[in-house]
Amino acid sequence: MIIDPFLNNPKTLYFKKFMSHPVNDEILEGLYEEILNDLVFKNLSLGITCIPMANLEEIAAKEAQKRFEDLSQ
Repeated sequence: MIIDPFLNNPKTLYFKKFMSHPVNDEILEGLYEEILNDLVFKNLSLGITCIPMANLEEIAAKEAQKRFEDLSQ
């Protein structure tokens, strides 16, 4: 059994309430992962490593939700 860290993370569980179809889950997860990877890469490339991962995850979750809502309009 594979445990999905995105959906089992307490900070991102609120995404589940917006989901009505597995495809939506995949889209939102993909957005979240893409944004989080970009944030981590940008912070590392700029030498900013003091930002806690939890903060980056929160920013990524909010931005992913925003982009997901924009896609659905």
